[in-house]
Amino acid sequence: MAAPVMSVAMARAMALLAILAGLSVVLGGVMLPLTWQPAARGITWIRAADVTPGAWGPGRAMDRRVASPARLPDPWRMSGRSDTWTYHIVLPDQAGADAHSDSSLATTQGLWIPRASTLVAIWLDDQLIAGMGSAHTIADKPWLLSLPHTPERARPRHVHIVVAGQGGRASGLSSIAYGSLTELESRHEAREALLMGGGLSVFTATLIMSLGSGWVAYHLRSRAVGLFSCITLLMSLREALVFWGAGWFPAQAGESMVYASAGAAFLVSGFLLLRYIDRRAPLWQTGSKVLLLVVLPAVAASFLEVPGGQEAMWLWYCMSHVLGLWPTAIVAWEVLKSPSAKRTLILLSAVGVSACTLLDDWHAFISSAPSSYEFLRLAPVASVSALLSVVVTTYIRVSGALVAEERFKVDLQVEVDRQRLELERLHAAVQEKAKTEAAFRERSRIARDLHDGLGSQLVHILSDVEADDVGKADLVAELKDLLDQLRLTMDALDPVAKDVIDLLAQIRYRLRDRWQRAGITLTWAVTPLASDRRFTPEDLASLQRMLYEIFANIVKHAKATHVTVRTFSDAAHDVCGIAISDDGIGFAPAAEHAGRGMHNIASRARDMGLSMQVDSGHGRGARLSLSWPLRQL
Repeated sequence: MAAPVMSVAMARAMALLAILAGLSVVLGGVMLPLTWQPAARGITWIRAADVTPGAWGPGRAMDRRVASPARLPDPWRMSGRSDTWTYHIVLPDQAGADAHSDSSLATTQGLWIPRASTLVAIWLDDQLIAGMGSAHTIADKPWLLSLPHTPERARPRHVHIVVAGQGGRASGLSSIAYGSLTELESRHEAREALLMGGGLSVFTATLIMSLGSGWVAYHLRSRAVGLFSCITLLMSLREALVFWGAGWFPAQAGESMVYASAGAAFLVSGFLLLRYIDRRAPLWQTGSKVLLLVVLPAVAASFLEVPGGQEAMWLWYCMSHVLGLWPTAIVAWEVLKSPSAKRTLILLSAVGVSACTLLDDWHAFISSAPSSYEFLRLAPVASVSALLSVVVTTYIRVSGALVAEERFKVDLQVEVDRQRLELERLHAAVQEKAKTEAAFRERSRIARDLHDGLGSQLVHILSDVEADDVGKADLVAELKDLLDQLRLTMDALDPVAKDVIDLLAQIRYRLRDRWQRAGITLTWAVTPLASDRRFTPEDLASLQRMLYEIFANIVKHAKATHVTVRTFSDAAHDVCGIAISDDGIGFAPAAEHAGRGMHNIASRARDMGLSMQVDSGHGRGARLSLSWPLRQL
């Protein structure tokens, strides 16, 4: 069972992104009510004009032979126009304006042009009423003009609008509203608020989202959040270029950068979309990465005004949109194979974003309908939809992960409790078995000690008494030795020493008389040990039996006259212990006849984690040491 990886920090980060996404919705939606305007009285929409190449000037009549009728709006990308063109419009009669003879009471008339390329000049009859820019500077913005009041109605009023542009998506002239300046100002301000306020809100929200998610991605090392930060940054850049790019870059370069940022955001969104459904699509990823690398030289070509650079950028933009739609198809296929709420929501969001973007592109680049030139971009809607889809799906993933994590914790606790009970049962069984085996070994040792020690001595004493060849003094000495062995055996069964030094003191007391009877002189050099090891009662009992075994061997076999017992502590080598030496006949430690006793001592030392060293040889006595580390890990 694998636990889902979802930290509290990640949940808090996703909550922060949800708050920022909600902010983007609020900022973007504040301007939506401004799109609705009631039908205004006294406004006439002009949707037809005569257009001729070149710039019109006072005293110059339009050449009717080259003039052609144009339907407004007139997007130049469809009509193939570029450079400078003049539109001729005959204004309708000013019925409302001349209702009063006093000009101060007349309604002020105006012209409102929602969208146009750079307006080089606007002439009312022979009077210049507006003019700015050139054919190389695209403004692409609405115009609101106040018309001078003329009470004479002898002749119609003629308006010549000189427009310049490069023939791109921004070049052209929209339909024109003519009528009450007050009504026109209301509509103009509403549209300006919608375009600028909506665009600014999307720019601000996406920039905040980009910086916030970038910070989260850095601290959590999350690639998915990093992709989200990249997408929102590209969206923010696109909005900035759309509204302010004309003042920063040449017209062709600015338009290319709009293409680049929009297409790149579309491609990176595909990467994030595939990551959300845990799919790789290596062929698509390779193609998208290549396309993202190609965009840099394409934008550079637009900046350098390389011939064909704009066409290359347009081709790249189309390819990015074709590739960007492929992840949506993959999500649709995944939903068909294994439907789920998360995948369905992702699919609906992806389809909505793709539809908004494609509809934007259709009106901007493909549609031949005149109304497409005045079509409001759906990019802000697409941006907000993308933010909401990511946040909502992330919330679903976080909620699901947290629920799964809680369920996993419960299951894990149940499993841990079961394993703990099983381990406790096994441990108890092992402990019981160890106690049984230890008791069996102890009974075997006691039986062996009684048989080899007390038993053999009793048999020897009995044979001597029956043969009547032992004196009373010898019999008393042998019985005292027998009594000492019995006391040692009893002490080994229930040791009462607190530590190693206390144990050595008890052994010295018990063996003092026996050593004297054996004619052994004792040198006692026992000092407190600096070790931090604490011996358990079981350890002290085992150590006591080992020392009794060593001293019994010295008395029985070594024929020694002097024994030295000392303790030592060596901080340089991190070791301490007990050393016992005698001046007896010695033995060969490696020889088989070294005895079962030495084997038992070595076995007990290993079980206690002690190190035993034996140094002996025939005719040079013996030295045995038991040591252990000063510091216990």
